[in-house]
Amino acid sequence: MLNNSMRNNPDEVSGGWSGIKSPVEMLATERVESERKVFFFDLKQNQRGRFLKVSEDANGHRNTIIVPAAGLRDVVLAMARMLELEKSLAKEDAAKAEAVA
Repeated sequence: MLNNSMRNNPDEVSGGWSGIKSPVEMLATERVESERKVFFFDLKQNQRGRFLKVSEDANGHRNTIIVPAAGLRDVVLAMARMLELEKSLAKEDAAKAEAVA
């Protein structure tokens, strides 16, 4: 398994692992805080196209995923399904807690 220091930065490399550098343009950014984590959603563009860079910063450790623009819809739909499931589970938990009380 490679750690982040051993990989090329996707913000700087347009050709995958080729090492060819290209400029990256920031199109939009959002910051979300949840508990002890901070999430950064950066919509960017380089010569290969647009992509969403999602970074998680938790206790000084940063993890990042890159989603090509073509995959954004599927990722958002999957997250929406997870949100609906979480809402359903929270209702069940609340009902169980109320029944015990």
